[in-house]
Formats: sequence, C-alpha cells, structure tokens
Amino acid sequence: MNRANRILPVYAGDVSGAASALFELGGMVVIHDPSGCNSTYNTHDETRWYDHNSLVFITGLVERDAILGNDNKLVDDVVDAALELRPRFVALCNSPIPFITGTDFPALCKLIERRCGIPCFYVATNGMHDYSVGAGNAFAAFARRFVEAAQPREAALNILGVTPLDFHQPGAVSELRSFAQQAGFEVVASWAMDSSFDELACAARASVNLVVSATGLRTAKVLREQFGTPYVVGTPHAAGMTLTAFSSELAEALRRSARLGECAWPCRDVRTPAPNNARCIVGEPVAAGSRAAEEGLASGLPPRVVCPLEADPALTQPSDVLAFGEEEVEAALRGAKVVVADALYAPVCPTDALLEPWPHFAFSGRNCYGQRTRESECMARQQEGDSSVLSKPIVVVILATVSCALWGSAFAAVKTGYDLFQIPSSNPAGQLLFAGMRFTLAGLFVLLGTAVVRRSIPLPTKADLVPIVLLGLSQTTLQYAPFYIGLAHASGTNASLVQGTSAFVQVALATLVFRQERLTTRKLVGCLMGICGVALVTLRGGGATGSWSFMGEGLVFASVVAGGCAACLMRGYGAGGDPLLLTGWQFVLGGVALSGIGLALGGRLGAVSPQAFGVLAYLGALSAVAFSLWSMLLKHNPVSRVAVFRPTIPIFGVIFSVVVLGEVIPMAQLPALVVALALIVVGTVVVNRK
Repeated sequence: MNRANRILPVYAGDVSGAASALFELGGMVVIHDPSGCNSTYNTHDETRWYDHNSLVFITGLVERDAILGNDNKLVDDVVDAALELRPRFVALCNSPIPFITGTDFPALCKLIERRCGIPCFYVATNGMHDYSVGAGNAFAAFARRFVEAAQPREAALNILGVTPLDFHQPGAVSELRSFAQQAGFEVVASWAMDSSFDELACAARASVNLVVSATGLRTAKVLREQFGTPYVVGTPHAAGMTLTAFSSELAEALRRSARLGECAWPCRDVRTPAPNNARCIVGEPVAAGSRAAEEGLASGLPPRVVCPLEADPALTQPSDVLAFGEEEVEAALRGAKVVVADALYAPVCPTDALLEPWPHFAFSGRNCYGQRTRESECMARQQEGDSSVLSKPIVVVILATVSCALWGSAFAAVKTGYDLFQIPSSNPAGQLLFAGMRFTLAGLFVLLGTAVVRRSIPLPTKADLVPIVLLGLSQTTLQYAPFYIGLAHASGTNASLVQGTSAFVQVALATLVFRQERLTTRKLVGCLMGICGVALVTLRGGGATGSWSFMGEGLVFASVVAGGCAACLMRGYGAGGDPLLLTGWQFVLGGVALSGIGLALGGRLGAVSPQAFGVLAYLGALSAVAFSLWSMLLKHNPVSRVAVFRPTIPIFGVIFSVVVLGEVIPMAQLPALVVALALIVVGTVVVNRK
C-alpha cells in the first residue's frame, strides 16, 4: 500500500498544519470532526498551547450528524461562539468524515459570515494530506482574503512558512529575523509566528519574500500573482542548523531578486546533483535542500535529499527522491553510509549506516526534544578531552596569545632569514623561493605532528581536495607572494602596522565588494579607527621607522587585500573538515607553488649556513604551530572569542622588530606609534564584537 507505515510515525496531518499556521493571528479555527482530532492537534502537534491563547475548536460530530450532515447545528454553534468571542476571522477546516459526506464548506462560510458579520473562509483540508499542505492552504487563503495592496518598500521582506512544526527551536524566528536584517532587509511580517494579523495584512509592502519552508510556497505564489512580489526559496537556519556559506548565497539572492524582480530557488539551484547515495538527508524539502547546499559548498560533495512530504516538484532536483511511506524511504536510503534524519527513522536506515539526529517536530513531536539532548551528549562525548579543554577561557587566552606572538615574530624572522641567506631586496625570485621553502616545511611539520599524535598518515579524501587546492593557491601562494617581496623593502615595524589592517580590509571587501555582510555603523566605526591608526604614523614623517614605498609597504598591503579576497571567496570551505589536515596540505601545496615560481624566475639562495636553516626551520615551525592552534581554537569556540586576540599581532611585530632587528623608532614618532597601535587594537575589537 502506498504511503502506509508499519513502524514509522506519520507526519502531522493537514488539519494540524492549518491550525498551526493560523494559531497566533487572533482568529477562530473550527475543525469539523469528532473530538479526537482536536485532542491530537493540542497534545501532539502544537508547542505553543500552554504559553499562548488561541481559539481552536472542534465541532464534536456525533454519529447521526456525521451520517446525515447536520449543517444547521454547525452554523448555529460557530455563529454563537463567534458573536461571544469576537475573533478577527473564522476559519473552517475539514476532516475525513465531512469530506466523505460532501459538506459544502464554501457555502457554510458565506452563511456564517452573513449572520455574524465576521470574515469567514474555508481552508481546504481533508485529513488525507500532511501538514505542509494544510498550512500552505491556510496561509494562501489568508493572503487572498486579507492582504491589501500597498506600495512596496525598498529592502523589506516577508518570511513565509514559519510554524513550530518546522521551527520549534527557541529563538528560531529571532534568528531568521536577524539574518534578514544582516542581509540589509526590514522584516514586514513572519508568516505566522511572532507577527500579528495587521502585520500579515501589510505583506504587500515587501519588495521580496523569503520562503523558508514548503508551507510558505503557495503564499509566495499568491503574493506574486496579486502584487508582483518576487520570492526566494531557502532557509539560513535549517531546523536548528546554522548555515554559513549558503546564508551568503541566500542573502545575495534576496538582494538580486528585490532589485530585478525575479524569483530564485537557492535551496535547489546552489547545489549540484548528488553523485551517489553515500550521504542522505531526510526531511522537509526547503530545510533539507538548504542543508545539502551548505554541505556541498563546504565539501564539494552534496548529499542526496530524500523528501517524505508532499512537496512541490519545483523544490527538488533530479537526484532528489520523493518517498511516500516507509517502504519507499527505506528503498531510497539503501546503500547509504550516513543518514541525517529524525532519530525515529532509525528502523528503516541501513544497519551499517551512521544516523546523525536531525529532529523534526512535525514527525516525532515532543520526542524530538530527547533527540536533541542525545545529539548534544553524543557530540560532547566525541569532543571530550579536546573541545572541553580548548573551550576553557584560560586555555583560549594562552593559546591565542601564543599564536599571535608567533605570527608577530615572523616579520623579524623573515628579514633575518634574508640576511643569513644573502637574499637582497632586488631579488624577488629568491624571496619567493624562500617563502615557498618556509610554507612547504610548515606543511610537512603539521602533517608529521598529526601523524605522530594520531598514529596514522593524514591523507586527504576526495572531499578534501577542492578546499586544499583553493586554500593553498589563494591563501598561501597569492597572499604571501607580495608579502615576502614587500617585506624585503619595508621595515618590520611598518609591515606589522600595515598587516594590522587585515580585519578592516576583510570587512570592507565582504560588505562593499562581495556583498556577504551588511556594513553596520559598528563595523564602519571600527574600520575608520584602524585606518586612522595607520594613517597617523604614515602622515607623520613617512612611517614609524622610515619612508613608505609601493615596493615595500604597498606590496604588504596588497598581500592583505589578497588575503581578504581569499577569505571572502573561500568562506565555507573547510567548515566541518579536519583543520590540521587542511592546514598541512594547503601549506604544502601553496609552498610548492611558491618555490616553483621562484625557481622558474631564477631564484637562488646566496649563502647557506646552520644559522640560516635554523631560521627557516623556526619559520616553518611557527607557521605550523600558530595555524594549527588557531584552527583548533576556531573549531571549538565562537569566532569572536578567538578573533579578539588578532590585534596583538602588530604589537608583537613591533616589539620583535625593535628587539631582534634593532630597528630604531624616533622619539618624535613614538607617541604616534602608541596611539596608532591602540586605534588598530580597539578598531579590530569593535569590528569583531558581536
């Protein structure tokens, strides 16, 4: 039998979906059915019942009314309740029994509205479909009846398809609103949680609509048909999973649709078809498609989506599977090695597959809360002995400071290496060769240390190849080629100050060029402070320790810009990957590329000595240790907690340049230098503050 379940629970029905969609809008929802339907909705499918008041009633059909169809009793009861309670509207929902007897609900709605003067409409349900159909019909019916024409506002949007059946996590709606604001949009209404009847009625003021679940798609089409509003399909927070790279794609799609008036489907179009069945995601199509797109952007290998709901085919790709009933789901998962799904799907997963819990309230109800607890406990056990230590504040302070001190010492160490290897400033090929040797050695140190600790050779998988190549060529080769040439023509102190602008350059690129973030007042103030810090010493005598030049500080700044571009272009790559493996192999690849370029241009080392190779070994070790520590800290801590230490890099750079290189800072420049460092530090903290 199609769509018959022997073991698995079924998804919430269409009647529950309709009641959930209209729950917070001040109306009266009347379910025409025996009392069991209302009990099922209240006890299993509605998380807000104990915290919010809502008028959801059951007509309480008896056997005689069900068989003969006593419409007069239904109309009288609804009119009496509506006149007493005075709701904003009345919505009638249909269950299987009156559907079978052919009750004329549109006609009943007209009778009720004529007698009580309260708007009344019918939500086409019959108890034979899942919640996405019922909620979608309810939203669409509300939109047709109550949304009024209005002049669209620039950079305003509606969030369509928000119910606790898909977004039951505390703060889910706030996260969606925060995403919209970061993308540069004002939220007119979220359909239909944390928004009022009047806010939904003003939905035509939006310049674009964001569809975050399948329940909002029909409404998006209605608003498109009536008011010409374009829509974008995808969710930045797929059922509790915070997305990064896909969120940027989604934000850009919203801005483009608002500007051009075109619809977009990022949850479908951003991802490429899944090449195999090795990893499967089971769930609601927009959330599952968004998660699959995120994983595809991060690894280059998108998982296959298995959708057990009555989804619009436009939400899916050819490689996706629409599975109805547990037998079809079981067949779709055959051969999978990893299944991301609600834990209650375990009985139909392959016996050798790993099940990653992804709770879905519409499927497992309150059981999903226990799943999230078990999921958190499982993750905690997997990270025990690692993240439990790396997340401690004192450990973060020590390791982040050590990393920044090592990076700060690199300026003096590189210039010392140039002297020992007799690489003059007029020999850029030799400087590239020196840089390549350093990073190749650093990568080998990382891989060797990882092999010793884990007792296995850290070989990359197929999914790691794309991040390694892109990270190696962009973040190592393109970023450090101008840096090493520029450092040969600049003092360590000046180079440290210029390098300190990296946070501000990256913010400028992400907001103004790549449009990945919104330029807020806080970010603008922080960037201006950092730029003023560098300008302060630049305008006072040409620099802290001498004049500034394009071949020196100019190329160091070019490396900062290259690094910022690489960070923006590579956002999302390596997220969730092994940080030590990616760091080691991208260093090796980028270092070999730098060495090859240097040799091809005729680069040679002017002299060799134990001291020279000692400095080279130190540079390789500092890169290996600093990048490895930093990567592990970022994997187990919020970015802001770690990034706040980056402003200390130019401070350490100046200190090591003075102590090791003997650079002299004129007394007249010392106050300006102190103020400049302070502005860079404070500006970086302001930019990274959450």
